[in-house]
Amino acid sequence: MKKILAVITFFFLISQTYAEEPSLPDRQAPEKEESSIFELSGEVRVKQFLINDEPDQIKLDYRGNDDHADEEIGLVANAAVCKYFHIKAYPYFWVSRENQISRVGLDAEAKISAFFLGDELNERFRIGYGHHSWHNADAKFKGVGGKSKDWLFAEIDFLKLKGPGFLRGDEWQLKFQLKPKLFVNNREPSAIKELYSREESCAFAALELPIDFTYDNRAELHLKPFWMFSEGSDRYGITAELDVKIYKGIWVFADAGYTRAGTSDRKELGLGLMLRFK
Repeated sequence: MKKILAVITFFFLISQTYAEEPSLPDRQAPEKEESSIFELSGEVRVKQFLINDEPDQIKLDYRGNDDHADEEIGLVANAAVCKYFHIKAYPYFWVSRENQISRVGLDAEAKISAFFLGDELNERFRIGYGHHSWHNADAKFKGVGGKSKDWLFAEIDFLKLKGPGFLRGDEWQLKFQLKPKLFVNNREPSAIKELYSREESCAFAALELPIDFTYDNRAELHLKPFWMFSEGSDRYGITAELDVKIYKGIWVFADAGYTRAGTSDRKELGLGLMLRFK
């Protein structure tokens, strides 16, 4: 029943992009910026975990486990072709005192704008494919294997606002999105517990509600409430990241996450430094 409702919800949200966007009296039309055929940008990120409930190794039995990653190091690569096709990839690895480089992973998405449906939908609607996989890197646990998930998604901008900032010439922008997902492969159990079997229930769909606030290329706030649907325990929670520019391409950031499934939860809090480049 949950799978049927997830599929219906997925296509219902997509269909809403064909509805006329409500007008706001104080809303300003976004200015179109000229861009090259191919654009490339990226970030080098180094993060120190202050709180991290996620075990650093993939195992079935976590009873008595107290090994958690202390740092995360990764590289974000963004590519855009003609403003219609976008790829974002984030290869990363975790470092822990117990297992040195304990985990390597890749989180990536490719999406295409709906340019074939007209200018209005091209600005508001994208469809794509995502992949996330992570594996044990420590020699003692390499044979355990890894986990992965693949999904199809739609990305819908349903509200954009902008206005003047506190200083002359500054500008802020606030964007709300809907992002339904359908998993075509998912090997991450939905339940959060200490002892797992090899036949755990995994999420088959998810709904995210990204909220992005930017202030004149000086500060950014990204919030993402989410709900993952499973035949067993559903997972739900929120992630947040605050980015602040300190000098040219040098930024500091703080991120946090909270996930709950049934009566168990996991928390994450980190501080980091990133270098942005184009």
